[in-house]
Amino acid sequence: MKNQNEIHNDYQSFPASNEKVLDQDFLNQVKAVQAVLDLNLRSNPQLFMNSANFSNSIPIAKIMYCYLLSFTYEFNDPRELTLSDVLIRSDEYNPAIRAYFKKNIDQLIFEELNSLVIDKSISKEVIKTIVEEECSSFEWITPDSVVSLALQILKIKDGETVVDVGSGAGNFLLKGAAANPRAKFTGLEINTGMYLVSLMRNYVHNGNTSDGNIKILQTDAFDIVDSEANNRFDKVFANYPIGMQLKFSGVGQRYLKKISESTSHFRSTNSGDWVFNRLIRDLTVNSPKGKAIGIMAGGSSWNKTDKAERRYFLARGVVECVIALPAKLFNDTGIPVMMIVFSFGNKNVRMIDATQFFQLGRRQNFMNPQQVDQVVKALNKDSDYSRLVAYEEMEKQDYVLDPARYLRKEIEIEHGVPFESVIKNITRGAQKTAKELDQLISQTPTNIQYLMISNIQDGLIDDELSSLKE
Repeated sequence: MKNQNEIHNDYQSFPASNEKVLDQDFLNQVKAVQAVLDLNLRSNPQLFMNSANFSNSIPIAKIMYCYLLSFTYEFNDPRELTLSDVLIRSDEYNPAIRAYFKKNIDQLIFEELNSLVIDKSISKEVIKTIVEEECSSFEWITPDSVVSLALQILKIKDGETVVDVGSGAGNFLLKGAAANPRAKFTGLEINTGMYLVSLMRNYVHNGNTSDGNIKILQTDAFDIVDSEANNRFDKVFANYPIGMQLKFSGVGQRYLKKISESTSHFRSTNSGDWVFNRLIRDLTVNSPKGKAIGIMAGGSSWNKTDKAERRYFLARGVVECVIALPAKLFNDTGIPVMMIVFSFGNKNVRMIDATQFFQLGRRQNFMNPQQVDQVVKALNKDSDYSRLVAYEEMEKQDYVLDPARYLRKEIEIEHGVPFESVIKNITRGAQKTAKELDQLISQTPTNIQYLMISNIQDGLIDDELSSLKE
């Protein structure tokens, strides 16, 4: 079994677009191939028409090209490779790839692309690098640092089964499988474009290995848990669509109906985040080794709409940890995001505020390896940004799961006076004209004073306030 340092090192060895240090010759090769791909795309606009039902059609087309180029390395002489070979081998790998490939690649495009590697001057690492750079632009990509953190929390062991719900372009799958080659990974993705990308990306990195440790399925994950098969996994990861209203999406309708019929407090207005949280809990084996991670909107940790759901989860002891992640880590959202960890038999919840553990990026921020390690260490140690919170305390706080609620520092005010000792009542007040106010003002001090905005300067209230008639 690997220790956490070995997992971290394995993860670092996998190509990561924001962490590689590449020599100039290699970068020049990457740019040269990208230029040829761009030129080919401009010459073949039908690729965009054929991919019109996919967003990000340009990156998908480039990844498709790289997938084609990767076949040439299976031949001693790339000139022997034909389009027919690609279609046959694609069908052996996955029929969906063959159908998409046949629709988008003709003999002329194939010959133009194959000529790139006839002399073997383009290394396979160049092709892998281009795929990773294109994948980094997708909205549905899970950031590398979030994947690294999740892998260290899940502590995947040899022989365990792992599922990625909404696997997207396959970032968690590929990096997790590279770090844990003796575990079995399954990706569940409903979006056709991302499903194809993850298949092609997996082929570029791993080839058509029947004994590989990655399986990717195009399916509604809710159908998996609804099926009669015992679909349970040792470890579950889900970077699900944040804030999705499932009742309008058309997915998971049977699952929603089942929850509504079996849970009296559940309402159709509940956020999709907690429906997905139920899903990943249901996909996790109920045993000491079972553990799941979800990425949810920060608002779902404290809003009134989901209070009953949070109480439901806490009462069953399945919430292990909540981590407030730094802002702007994800391509598709700028809202506060939480990582929530589920396991079984918990009596307390570890609250971690990791919002300050990040490096500024030009378009999005990221966590460096040292910052990821800081969060991992905080899982087992109280500090200014980490604390173990008892169920009873969360009950008093309306079952709020926002770490900031439990990690706020008390503000010490010297010679402070509690509001309740000086304020008789607080209301929204009433509109008074200047003339009406003049009639209420007392020329001599009384026990009733009134406060105006102009009486507050730099957070301090004037010592002398006007009095009102009693």
